[in-house]
Parts: sequence; structure tokens; C-alpha cells
Amino acid sequence: MSNQSAHHNEAEGVSKPVGVLISIGFCIVFIAFFAVIIIATQFGLFPAYATEGYYFQQTGLFVNLLSNMMICMGLACSLSYLKQDAIYWALGLFLFDFFSTSYWVLTHNWFDIVGLKELFAISIFWSGICVIFVYCLKLKKKKLLS
Repeated sequence: MSNQSAHHNEAEGVSKPVGVLISIGFCIVFIAFFAVIIIATQFGLFPAYATEGYYFQQTGLFVNLLSNMMICMGLACSLSYLKQDAIYWALGLFLFDFFSTSYWVLTHNWFDIVGLKELFAISIFWSGICVIFVYCLKLKKKKLLS
């Protein structure tokens, strides 16, 4: 029993680096972003007759956004526990989104449908995930990830 309480006290005494908290916040923002798109699509807030509405109502895009949310949640959880697998979650999230977005760009009239606003959001997302990936590598080098 005393080992368990000592371990609990040690875990409470360890504070997370500010960069980890910022990274978790970044993940939460994009989880919410993906969730809003999914919810808006499921409730028909994008008119199906509009080009953008048709694009967002495709099943493949729903699976893509849901997958991004799940991988982003895995990254946030790994970061919150300072686990070394955060490196792989960040790399996996970037690669998954890069290739899935590339698919949508190459197979659909993506730029005409979503325009610059989506390109701006994706560039922020990709840049942020790359920064988190490099930051995780730095944390691993400092032996802050277990």
C-alpha cells in the first residue's frame, strides 16, 4: 500500500513541460475542428445540393475526419502521460493526413470546393503536427518520455 501511495505522490509531483501542454491544447483544438465538421455534416448543415455540401457528405471524408480525430486523441493521451509512443502518433497523424488529403486533392476537385480557407487550416495542422513530432524527439533525447 505504501509503494502505491509513494508512486501516486511521485506522479503528482511531476509537472509537464509547457510545450507538452501547448501540444495537447493544439490536439484538442483540432479534435474539436474535426468534430464540428462531422457534426455539421451529419445534421445536414451543409446543403447536399451545394458543391461543398456534397464533398463533406461523402463517406470516405467522414472516415478520414474520424480517423484524424482518433489519431489526434491518441497523440494527446500519449503526450499527457509523457509516453514515447507520442513520437509515432505524431508521425502517423502527419503521414495519414498528408496521404489522405493528397488522395482528395488528386481524385476530387478539392481546391475549387474547399478553397483557400481549407488550405490554410491544413497548413496550420501539418505545421503544428511536424512541430509536435520534432518536440517529441527532443523530449525523448532529454529522456522526458518513458
